[in-house]
Amino acid sequence: MKDTFVTKCQAVTGASSSDCGCAAGKVKEIMGDEGWQIAGYVLAGDRARAETELAKKGLGGMFGFIGQWSMAMGVAEQQCKVRGLSRM
Repeated sequence: MKDTFVTKCQAVTGASSSDCGCAAGKVKEIMGDEGWQIAGYVLAGDRARAETELAKKGLGGMFGFIGQWSMAMGVAEQQCKVRGLSRM
């Protein structure tokens, strides 16, 4: 998942792989292992699987997940100096 995140981050923001790697680590830290796994499904375009996993794990619906994702991206933008992560 980290490679996918870094590749998408670079394409969307133009940031270096090092800065995008920092952002990936920060988002994973905030989201936790389960959230990070589900984010991988979302980034891969597999929304159905992401929704199924959210339901199975009792993590709330997609709207709650997107809210947590947005907060994690905001922290990563600030701490890793990568602008535009919200466009991912």
